[in-house]
Amino acid sequence: MWPVLYQEICEFKILSSGWENFSKANNIKPGDKCVFELESKHESIYGVNIVRK
Repeated sequence: MWPVLYQEICEFKILSSGWENFSKANNIKPGDKCVFELESKHESIYGVNIVRK
């Protein structure tokens, strides 16, 4: 599990602190798509499926 900071600022949705570690550990490349699925609203935990280009 990787803690990543999620922020909403106006119309922007941003994954910041922790995203670099997550993307490197999962070998995410430009063109890959990440599909987020809420697993626990109470704990703000999301599962992520990576669809490779």
